[in-house]
Amino acid sequence: MTGLACAVLLAVQAQQTQPTVLRPPTRYAEPPSQYEQLVVQYQRGEYDSAVSQAARTPATVFQAPFERVLARLWYNALLEKHLKSRSVTPKPWHDAEDRLLRFLVAARLLHTEAALRAPIDQMGPHLQLARTADTTIERLQRDLEPHPESSTYLTRERIAKSRHDWVVFIALGYHVRGVLGDLPKHLADELQRYPEDPALELCLGVYDERMARYSVVDESLARDIYPSDHVAGWRHLLEKALAAHELAARAPDLSVEAHLRMGRIRAQLNDRKRAREGLEPLVASADPPFIKYLALLLLGDVDELDKTPDAAAAHYRDALALFPASQAPLIALSRLSDARGDMSGARDWLERSFALSTNHRVDPWGVYYAPFVDISALLFSLREQIRK
Repeated sequence: MTGLACAVLLAVQAQQTQPTVLRPPTRYAEPPSQYEQLVVQYQRGEYDSAVSQAARTPATVFQAPFERVLARLWYNALLEKHLKSRSVTPKPWHDAEDRLLRFLVAARLLHTEAALRAPIDQMGPHLQLARTADTTIERLQRDLEPHPESSTYLTRERIAKSRHDWVVFIALGYHVRGVLGDLPKHLADELQRYPEDPALELCLGVYDERMARYSVVDESLARDIYPSDHVAGWRHLLEKALAAHELAARAPDLSVEAHLRMGRIRAQLNDRKRAREGLEPLVASADPPFIKYLALLLLGDVDELDKTPDAAAAHYRDALALFPASQAPLIALSRLSDARGDMSGARDWLERSFALSTNHRVDPWGVYYAPFVDISALLFSLREQIRK
C-alpha cells in the first residue's frame, strides 16, 4: 500500500503546512480507470459480468489500480473535510466520505465473490485484496461522522453489519469450495473480533466435524481399527465440534441445525441418550423436510448402536419416504439386512440404490459436511448493503 500511504501522508501534510492552498489533484476530473469502472459496474448491479471479469484476472493485476483509486478518493475526502468550514453544509464532505466507503465495500465484496469463482491458486490473493479493503473500512469506520439510521449515507451500524456478514460469507465460501487449509486461521482471527459468534462457531464446528470424518476411514469402526492415540485425537475433534455447536445453538436461526449436529456427535461419542433427546424433537416438529430426513437417518444410527434393528429399519424407511430418490437410507437398509443374514434383502436394497438415475438423485446427506446457512441469501443481503 505504498502509493496509498504516500498519497494520504501528503494530503495530511498539506493540511498541516499549507491549509489555504489545497486543490483537488489533477486526476480528480480524469475519466474513471478500467478498474474503477469494474467496481462501478458491480455497484450498479451487474454482478455476474463484473465478478466473472475479476475472477478471470489474477488479483495482482488489480493491486496498483485499487491503490490509485483508493488514494484519490481518500485525498478527496480529506480535502472536503478541510474545506467544510467554508461551507454552510458539510454535505460535500459527507458525499466524498460516503463515495470512498462505498467504493471500498463494493471492492471488498467484488474480490470476495471473485475468490469463490477463480482458480484455487487465485482464491487467496483475491481474498487478500478484499481484506485490504476491509482493513481500510475499519479505519474509516472509527472516524465516520454519525448519521441517523434513516440517512442515505452508510452509517456505522450498516458498516458493522456488513463487516460481520462478510466474514461469515468467507467462512461459508471456504466450506462450499472445500478449500479448508486457510479456514482455521480465518475463523480464529474473526472469533477474536466476534467472540462466540453463533454463525462463526457453526462454521468452526462443521470444520472440526469434517476433520474428524477425514481422520478415519470408517467412523463406525474407529475404536476397533485405530490405535488409542488416534481415537483420542478423533474424539477431541468431535468434542471441539460439539462445543462450537452448543454456542451456535444460542442463535434461533441456527438452533435447529446445531441440535441436529450435536445429536450426531453425541451418538458418535456414545452418549446415545442425549443424542436421542436432541434428535427426536427434530423428527416430531415442523422443521424442513431435509432436517427431518437427516434426523431420521441419525436416529437409525442410534438404534443400531442400541441393538434395535427393527427401530432402525423403521427410521430408515421413514427417511426414504421423505426423499425417495435418496441413497443413504437404501444403503443403510441393505446393511441391516446383511447383518441379519438376509442376503437377498441386502441385494434388493442395493439394486434399488444402483437403479437410481444419477441425474435424479436427491440426497440431503450429500451436503451435511457444509453449513446449511443459505449462502445465496447472505450474498443478496451483502449486495443490498452496498446499494444507495
